[in-house]
Amino acid sequence: MRKTYLLFLLRLFTTASSRAIHTASNTTLVPRSSAEVNDRRCDCYLVSGPVPGYFQNYRLWDFRNVPLHVNQENLDDYDDNPTEGEIIEDAGIGGNLSVNSILLSQTPFAKDWKSQAWHREGSSLGPVPILNSKWNVFFARDPSERHGPDSTYLVLRTKRLRDHTSTAEIESRLRNIFRCSFRVRLRILAPYSDQVPDAGVTNGQMATGGACAGIFSYHSANCESDIEILTSGPRNIVHLANQPDYDPNTDQKIPGASTVARIRKPWTSWVTHRLDWLTDHSRWYADRDMLNTKTYQVPNKPSMMAINLWSDGGSWTGDMNVGDSVYMAIEWIQMVYNVSARTDDLPDGIPLQRHAHGLKSNLTLMQAVFDDQTGSSGPVSPDQKKKKKKNKKKKNRKGKNGHGCRRPCWVDDYP
Repeated sequence: MRKTYLLFLLRLFTTASSRAIHTASNTTLVPRSSAEVNDRRCDCYLVSGPVPGYFQNYRLWDFRNVPLHVNQENLDDYDDNPTEGEIIEDAGIGGNLSVNSILLSQTPFAKDWKSQAWHREGSSLGPVPILNSKWNVFFARDPSERHGPDSTYLVLRTKRLRDHTSTAEIESRLRNIFRCSFRVRLRILAPYSDQVPDAGVTNGQMATGGACAGIFSYHSANCESDIEILTSGPRNIVHLANQPDYDPNTDQKIPGASTVARIRKPWTSWVTHRLDWLTDHSRWYADRDMLNTKTYQVPNKPSMMAINLWSDGGSWTGDMNVGDSVYMAIEWIQMVYNVSARTDDLPDGIPLQRHAHGLKSNLTLMQAVFDDQTGSSGPVSPDQKKKKKKNKKKKNRKGKNGHGCRRPCWVDDYP
C-alpha cells in the first residue's frame, strides 16, 4: 500500500502541479513543478523586483492534490529517528486526526520537511509551555474544492490545552541555504471545533486570537529574517523583521529592524507571502505587492527555512482560551535558492526569544526515484554572488566565480 501511495504521489508531482492556472485575484500564476522547470534546462533563476537575484536551484512543494484515501496503518513514517531526549509525545493531541487526513510525516514530503516535536518550558516572557507535535501537521481536504473535488492542503494546528499549548512547526531538512526567494501560499482558518472548518472563506471576526504564524529563515537568534501574523491583531496586518529587532539592554525595539505592514487582503484569505533574502538586503511581498525592504542585519550565514504556528501566552502572541484552536492552511511552498559549501556553521539550537525554532535535525536522503521525478537538487556549489547591474531578461549573467547563465528563467510573470 505504501508503494502504491508513493507512485501515485510521484505522478502527481510530475503532472498535476505543472498546470499554469491563474489564481482568483491579482496574484502570481500557480508555480511550475520542479520537474517541469528542470525540463526547461535553466542555468539560473531570477525573480521580480528591483534586483532579480541569481539563484541556482528551484523547488516546488504542491499540496493541492495529495491522496487521502489510503490505509494509514500500512504507511511508514518518513521521519528519521529523533535525537534521544528531543521527543516528548503530546498526550493531549496525539492521535487526534480525522480519518480523511494524513500526517505530513507519512508522505514523501517529509523527505524535505520535518515536523518538529521539541518542547520549551514556560518562562517570564512566555509563561505557557509549548510542545510541538507531528499530529499538528497534516493534509486535509479543502472543502471549497478550489482545485477540484479532491483538492487538499497542508494544515498546521495549534491548540491551547490546560497546562500547555500544542503547537506546529516544519523545518527544511536542507540547512545550508544561502540566500533565496521563499514563497508560501496560505490562509489562517477560523475553526469552530477540533476538525478543519468547512468554511470556504473565513470571516475576519471568527479567527481565534492568541496565536502567531511564522515564515522565516533561521541560523541563530541574531541571524534570522521573518514574516509573522498575529491572530489577535488586525486581519490585514503582517509583521516583518530581520533579527534581532529588540534590545534587552534598553528594553526598546531596534530602529529599522522591524516593520508593521498592511496587506490588501486579510490573512484569512489566500495570500502568497514572499521573503527574498538577497546579498545586501531583505525584501517582503504579499502577492504582487512589495511591502518593505531592509538592509539592517541581512542574514549572512547558512540557514534553514521554517514555518510554524504557536502561542506561549506572552506579550507577543497573547494567550488562547483553553480548548481553542487555530489552523493555518498551505496550498504550496516555492523556493529558488543557493547553497553554501560550509558544513561547520549550520543552524542549531532553540533561541531564547519569542520564535519557536527547533533542534538540529540530520539531512537525510530518501528514495532516489522520488528525487528524480520531483527534480530534487541538493547542495552543488557555493553561493553565486550576483553582479548588481541593469539586466534584460535575455542578457547573459555570470556569478562570482565566472560561471555564465546563458538561459536564465524568470520565476514570476510580473516585473
